[in-house]
Amino acid sequence: MLLLLDKIFYPLMKIILVHSSWSKDKKMPWLYFGSSYLKMKNWEKKFSGTRINIQKEIHYQASIQKAPFLKWIEDQRKENNDSIFWWMTHIAGRNNAYSSFYLNLCQLFAIKSYLRKEKKLDEIAIVCENIFLLKFLFNNLPKEYKYQFSPLVNFYWIKDLLFFLNKGLISQLKQIYNLILHYFFAKFTRSKNLVKPSGDISLFHHCIDNTNSFNNKDLICKYFTILPDWLRKKNIKVFSLPWLFKNKPSIKFYKNLRNTDCFIPEDWLTLKDYFLIFKNSIRSINTLSYKIPYPEIKINYLVLHEKFFQLTEVRAFFWRYIPSIKKWSTEIKSLTVYDQYENMPFEHAIRYIIKKLPIKSTSIGFYHSLVTKEFMAYHHLQSEWNSSIKPDYVACMGKISENLLIDQGVPKQKILSVAALRQLKHENELENKKNRKQILILLSMSLDATAEIMNKVYSNNHVITDELKLKVRVKLHPMVKIENLLKKINWSKLPAGWELADKDLYAELKDSFCTISMFTASIYDAILSKNIAISLMSDLNLMDNYLDLFSSKYPLAQSVQEQAIASKLRDVFTEKTAEHQEEFLKIRRELIAGINVSNEKNLDAFIPKN
Repeated sequence: MLLLLDKIFYPLMKIILVHSSWSKDKKMPWLYFGSSYLKMKNWEKKFSGTRINIQKEIHYQASIQKAPFLKWIEDQRKENNDSIFWWMTHIAGRNNAYSSFYLNLCQLFAIKSYLRKEKKLDEIAIVCENIFLLKFLFNNLPKEYKYQFSPLVNFYWIKDLLFFLNKGLISQLKQIYNLILHYFFAKFTRSKNLVKPSGDISLFHHCIDNTNSFNNKDLICKYFTILPDWLRKKNIKVFSLPWLFKNKPSIKFYKNLRNTDCFIPEDWLTLKDYFLIFKNSIRSINTLSYKIPYPEIKINYLVLHEKFFQLTEVRAFFWRYIPSIKKWSTEIKSLTVYDQYENMPFEHAIRYIIKKLPIKSTSIGFYHSLVTKEFMAYHHLQSEWNSSIKPDYVACMGKISENLLIDQGVPKQKILSVAALRQLKHENELENKKNRKQILILLSMSLDATAEIMNKVYSNNHVITDELKLKVRVKLHPMVKIENLLKKINWSKLPAGWELADKDLYAELKDSFCTISMFTASIYDAILSKNIAISLMSDLNLMDNYLDLFSSKYPLAQSVQEQAIASKLRDVFTEKTAEHQEEFLKIRRELIAGINVSNEKNLDAFIPKN
């Protein structure tokens, strides 16, 4: 009876499912289903209707869906018999910084929740980023609604298929091209006689970007900093396995590597190896299974979307670790491998092969920085730790990260509490801030996230530069060029009163009073440098607030929506400055107490005792 009355007084709304390529205006409320902020903003210009923001519901659904998602991933692992082919995908590692699978899952449940609660709208449009998401959404919405599709749906199906296939083909060709470049540069710089290491060896997997440097026989990276050199001083043989991140190889680069103690995979690979490397990379795409059901929803189209995404991803480069390590290590007595701990494919390839070697081996993953709780790569079911792909130990930088790891499913006996390495510059107290009129915008590696934060801050520029008279400095991620950023956001130059931050991060933080960020762990560096930190809420994506570890205890650490930026800045710089300083100094004290210092004892903890 109640259901009948509900239908009489609140007739079911009409839902118009729109592909993002369709450009006809709609004068009605609308939702966006996808991950691209820039595509969403383009639609905001086209539609005269109001966009409905359900971001808080998406964050809520992320907390609800964590458990069933982890169970579904674990079932996928078991379906694939814990194979390396499965582990060499981003979905296996639950890396939602790369894959939008989990985000789209949470968005679906958020849309369903919104439609279930909303009874006053006569009609609504839902703009879907691609045809896979459109079909995924339609398959999972209640059939009693009235539906209308934007024209040319079948055309968009073909269009999106061709787009992903073309993008995948280009990606695979780029992989082949890069492999060829690395092969020839390695060959041209290689000496005639290759010497295999012997005895007890420690191998560091270094992610090399613009922040790395070469120092005599040492390769310095931002993750492990002083640790390799410290081990050398203890008479431990240390080698580096370099991974050139988002940069093309060169003769100069390989010549520099030859002057260091580096293991270079290309020195040990044959033509047959390269063929198998590429074959295995392609094979891994098909490991994600349609057979595993997900609670309450039909997931086939989202799985298909992920498969096409995997086709566009670069993994062949990491497959080359398996045959090369096998050949390089034949005279080694024992091997200890140090890598990042982020559940990435490159970690899995190394751990897989060292467990296959007929020698004693130990793998240590370094949890090197605090991140948001919504980064799913760190969440596990206990059963996953039965896999041989998992590290023998997870090294963390203190009590805060140790407690997080335990909460996220890492067995306590596998955790090493070690020295913090990236936070060395914050061990001493910094002087009080002198420049109280400067904002530092901390940008992430994601150009889409960068575009979002730049647009949102600029929308409040009248308050920043005219009313509050603030100076703005923009700190790029080391792997992002200013010309690429400006092109992405369609700016010819930075606004008046804005400057490109050209000093290193810690110098910039020292000179700033407040930082604005999204999707970056640098927000912790900001707090340790006595900055007031503002984290912006994304309109579409999860993982926007890296301070969510503290936001329940400290309200000022909660993320800020775009419409609240102006009032937030007024509070920080005029009305509630002391309150903000006091709260962020409390967070800073907790960080300092929960992060290990870099002393002999904590550095020594990197060496397993058994």
